[in-house]
Formats: sequence, C-alpha cells, structure tokens
Amino acid sequence: MNKKTKLTYLFIPALAVLLLFLFFTSPDRLPLYALFVPFVTIYILSYVVFSLLADALLGNLRTSARRWLAISLAALPVTLLILQSSGQIGQNDALLFIALVILLIFYFRKADFLK
Repeated sequence: MNKKTKLTYLFIPALAVLLLFLFFTSPDRLPLYALFVPFVTIYILSYVVFSLLADALLGNLRTSARRWLAISLAALPVTLLILQSSGQIGQNDALLFIALVILLIFYFRKADFLK
C-alpha cells in the first residue's frame, strides 16, 4: 500500500468525524475535553494535505524532512484557530505566522540532520 492510499484512509475518517461533530453537537453542552476534538481532526486533515503537497512539490527533499515540514505546517493553522477562537490574535500575529512558515520551509530545505 503506497503513502497516498494510507493518507487517504486517514483523511476520509477524520473528515467524517469533523463534519459529524460540527453538525450534531453544540459547544455550550459539551465538556471541556470534547472541545478539542475539532482541533485534533483539523490537525490530522492539515497534516494529510501538507504531506501530500510536500511530496508533490518537494519530491527532491528527504522523506524525513518532508514529514517534519508537514507536521510543522499542520500545527500552524491549528494554532491560529486556537488563538482566534480565544480572541488572542491580531493582524500582526497572522503576519508573524506567515513569516514563521517561510522560515520553516527554508530551514527544512537546508537542514542536514534530517537524514
């Protein structure tokens, strides 16, 4: 089984869980720990998307570097969502996160310890 197939098997259930959770629950009736379910599923979906993009666009990069890049890039939108949902994000913060993404891409392209 190739990597695309494995990621598809991860993507489809995560998307189904997210959609079912968002359509059939109300945040004011949920316990605190259940409020993290959308963020975890969005992270999984983001990881799958960024992993496939890294494989398609950065195929010459080592596999471990592409994996770390996908993990790091998937964490950024989730962090932005958490900060935005708590009202702790502004325009400058979003620009800082964009700069961080650019630095991460540059770093993972040049890092030699990810062999």
